[in-house]
Amino acid sequence: MHCLRSTASLPGGCSCRLGGRNSSTQFSEFLGKDFRRGDRYPGYPVAADFEGGGRIGIAVAAEVAVSVFFNRTAPPASRDLNQNAIPDECEPRTPFHRGDPNSSGMTDISDALTIFGYLFLGSDYPTRLESADVNNSGEIDISDGIVAPRIYRTLVRAVNESRQCTFKIGVGLVCDGTRLMPRHWVLAQTWRMACTNIILRLLVIPACLIGPLMATITGTAADDSVAATARAAPLVISGVNIFDPVAGAMLPERTVVIKDGRIQSIGTRDRPAATPPGARTIDAKGKFLLPGLIDAHVHVVHVLDYAHVTGDEILPLFLAAGVTSVRSTGDEIVAATLVARIAREHPERAPRVFTCSPLLDGDPPIHADVGRAVVDPAKVPALVEEMAHWGVTTLKIYAGCGRAAGRAIIEAGHRHGLLVTAHLGAYSAGDAVADGIDCLEHITSVAFFLRPEDLAIRSGAELFQQLSGRKVMVDPTLVVFRNMILLSDDPTISGHADNACVPRRLREFWPTYLRSSNLPAGSQRTRREQLASYQEVTRRLKESGVALLVGTDAPEPYVPPGFAIHQELQLLVESGLSPAAALSAATLGNARAVRQSEHLGTIAEGKLADLVLLKANPLEAIGNSRSIELVIHAGIVCQPDELLRLVPVQ
Repeated sequence: MHCLRSTASLPGGCSCRLGGRNSSTQFSEFLGKDFRRGDRYPGYPVAADFEGGGRIGIAVAAEVAVSVFFNRTAPPASRDLNQNAIPDECEPRTPFHRGDPNSSGMTDISDALTIFGYLFLGSDYPTRLESADVNNSGEIDISDGIVAPRIYRTLVRAVNESRQCTFKIGVGLVCDGTRLMPRHWVLAQTWRMACTNIILRLLVIPACLIGPLMATITGTAADDSVAATARAAPLVISGVNIFDPVAGAMLPERTVVIKDGRIQSIGTRDRPAATPPGARTIDAKGKFLLPGLIDAHVHVVHVLDYAHVTGDEILPLFLAAGVTSVRSTGDEIVAATLVARIAREHPERAPRVFTCSPLLDGDPPIHADVGRAVVDPAKVPALVEEMAHWGVTTLKIYAGCGRAAGRAIIEAGHRHGLLVTAHLGAYSAGDAVADGIDCLEHITSVAFFLRPEDLAIRSGAELFQQLSGRKVMVDPTLVVFRNMILLSDDPTISGHADNACVPRRLREFWPTYLRSSNLPAGSQRTRREQLASYQEVTRRLKESGVALLVGTDAPEPYVPPGFAIHQELQLLVESGLSPAAALSAATLGNARAVRQSEHLGTIAEGKLADLVLLKANPLEAIGNSRSIELVIHAGIVCQPDELLRLVPVQ
């Protein structure tokens, strides 16, 4: 979610992150006039993230309860209570099986409401994801508890009848939001009464135990500890040649200083950078440092769902291959959001995940698992509003969507500051460009709308000129078309060494998926000519000044997550791009596609420390992009071989 955040202190050293409003010294002041006159609490999704970990869970209740009732700071507790909850040998393995007593599909504060509401209030809590989101904040979290009628009346009474409130908003949310109090709490006059009531203290004890206990069971507390330790010490990479995507050149013998997950300084031989105390130094003389690669077209739910693979299982593959960020381009929104959360909580083994809407398609959608029918332009603003609440960075128009709905999606998306991309079909490229599309997915979104004579005109086809003039980005994804075109009789594709790294369930599913697909017919010569024509269109786009992206469409058949980006780079170079141009597209170009060029895409002071250290120069041969010695993500040093061991290949 894109929410403003501020911090207010809680008793005992805790902190409360408030979404969308400024913090205040008193609970009543924060709630303001709207709440005191009887309106519902707005329920900003981040308002309950007291630990600042990016997740709201039962552990939050333990954190605040220990602080408030025992006047001491609780030890850090994991928010991700569902990660690794099921042993690998158990089936089915899902990311939210254990710790989800209300079967809402998430381990969150609603589970505490279910447990304690049943035990102490004799009532149940909604079990469906929609109905549990009482305040329509877009998430089920601790803020939903505050709008329950009984709890709401209690808070109004406490605020209106007392000016001695010293507890901050977080205390109110946790104490009553988890329904730890018995019925007589409704009659309470002030929050201070809770601290003097021994019965209430006893009822809080289970909450103090649940978070740390479940974190121990699942092992996520240790994971968070490892990540924190890895980030703690500053890092110095000395004597390295760094790639400048703007100049398309290597800058020799630089020293890069990393602290707190960002690049603090870059030194040269003439102007050396200061080494922070306690820093770890990596001697990288004769080696090459790239900005972290970004895959601009992946799926973290689609295809994987058919193979019974969850998105978190493939995330280490991206980092192992030097891909430190990915752009999802059409997935089921709830599942994709969960994958993105897991990635945020585990930067030591997962890339940044930028989410996208489902495929906004005609009726019926081509892909029922990840598509959503969009036919009536009048309904588009509400749909886009919903996607914005989910925190997507991209809206994706799909092949069955017509111009009227497509134009409405573009206009509504731009009003929300979202990038709008398209896999075109019913909506023509010329119309989409004229309507303001930002990006086109797949080379076919251009090639299918070209006339045969367009490629013969050296001055450039009209469509090329339109794309360049309107600054529309194009993501060719040549690797997936090479596979679909040649796979039926080219064993080097199915037998590629990269495929051995993916989960076994995905490897076994790929042939099944292909048997149900319509592979191109005709002789191999004819099909190779078709692939060559796609590469020629790619070359002409580059010559015409169109900004190209680097995406793979992983995990489509034999498009292995992470490593497929090196195959795509090779195909782009074979299509006429220089190695420097291909790498610039995979770093700075792709950073612009996710609106993150201020933080990612180049090696510069102040930017996020997402880097790839290579043993050989990729500007001399693009295949050297595979010579990865280590990957740095958010300032954390990641070893490729250790990351690969996290993937269930067997």
